[in-house]
Amino acid sequence: MFVKKSLSLLSAACFIGCSVALYIYAGLGGDSITVFEEGIHTAFSVSLGMSSYIYAAATFTLALLIGRKHLSILSIFYSLICGPSIDLFCSLLSPLQTFNGSIFVRIIILGFAILFTAISCSILIVNDFGMNALDATVVSISEKTKTEYSVVRTITDGLLMLSGYLMGGTVGLGTIPAVLLTGTAISQCCKILRKWIKNELRTAS
Repeated sequence: MFVKKSLSLLSAACFIGCSVALYIYAGLGGDSITVFEEGIHTAFSVSLGMSSYIYAAATFTLALLIGRKHLSILSIFYSLICGPSIDLFCSLLSPLQTFNGSIFVRIIILGFAILFTAISCSILIVNDFGMNALDATVVSISEKTKTEYSVVRTITDGLLMLSGYLMGGTVGLGTIPAVLLTGTAISQCCKILRKWIKNELRTAS
């Protein structure tokens, strides 16, 4: 079980690291979290690294108040390994930094960035051994209000984007589809992953 959890966390961190790198190299703007962190960076004159810590502290505090049952020590571990994963994939995909492809190709790269974020989040949600702080909050609100996860996540992403923009964050062409599609993509990935796990258990038995 420990090995399974470790591999799942590692794969989730790898997918999110690759996603962030693809957002950067698509050059069409980041997701809602990136806009929010950039807004903190601009409004309070702190480094981007510090702004990411402020975001993490804020969302983790909110998750403790609203979605404590969806958090675990592994949630903290996941947060700690995401940074190195992002650095690793930014390095591995650095050749894309000088890429001057058409807008069509950049949109495809953006699509993969959204997909990889969805896969990362769905791995943590479906396995339920410790979600990231944002999803712990979103899932709890979804359960308490009996509202679809995709709806709550889209609203949350929209609020993060708007708050970040008002603080000085940059909203790009790719930010809007990222906000509108990420929640739905995560929801669909969760359904596919649950079905796959169910089939695996049936086959094993």
